[in-house]
Amino acid sequence: MTLIVAKLLKQRLGAMGAEVWLTRTKNGPTTPLRPGNLKKAAVASLQEEGATLSGERVQHEAERLFYRVGEIRHRAALVNRHIRPDLVVCLHFNAEEWGNPARPTLTDTNHLHLLLSGAMSEGELQHEDERLTMLVKLLGGSHREELGASEAVARSLASATGLPPYIYHGAKAIPASPNPYLWVRNLLANRLFECPVVYCEPYVMNSRAVFNRIQLGDYTGRRNIGGAELPSIYSEYANAVAQGLADYYSGAAH
Repeated sequence: MTLIVAKLLKQRLGAMGAEVWLTRTKNGPTTPLRPGNLKKAAVASLQEEGATLSGERVQHEAERLFYRVGEIRHRAALVNRHIRPDLVVCLHFNAEEWGNPARPTLTDTNHLHLLLSGAMSEGELQHEDERLTMLVKLLGGSHREELGASEAVARSLASATGLPPYIYHGAKAIPASPNPYLWVRNLLANRLFECPVVYCEPYVMNSRAVFNRIQLGDYTGRRNIGGAELPSIYSEYANAVAQGLADYYSGAAH
């Protein structure tokens, strides 16, 4: 789903004159690592947590390290060492709890927010790599552009989707500005990129309305969905992000 959006967004931005790179052009991971390569690392990770070891637990941790650590770090290496862009756009679809994975539950909840890098806890800053990435972000001065571009994209996405802002409760995220759609949160997937990042979290995948639109795939024009004439959810997403970035870099958002 995000790859469909990414390819559409590349077309939109390219037509405006931007140079655009994708971290992947087909479904599948970018890292050569696989969970089978990470069994030793999984054992070490579980032992550090004081967890009881079992074959199932080690396999689960190896899979987690593959998709949540290895893949994200590999993409960051591609961006920081080879592409070296002015801006990274991270595309996501959100989700709510869905109960039993074998019989997932749909919800009526649907929302939108964007995330900026920061809000590191005292515990997180005990890790040397997190202190390093914090310093790289601070010394690189990326926050101002990250905030400005995110503000513009948030406005465009909110206008296109009509979605309410997601509100965090608790200490893991803090407001980034008076804009209720913008939050600061410490995530590997945005702190590792050395340049400014626009990190998008629109739509709840297991929302009934969103789920129905997803099944239709990408299409041209508009279709009647629930009594409203709507574009494809993929085009709506890509167009809104492209418009927000155009507004920001043309000065229209300032």
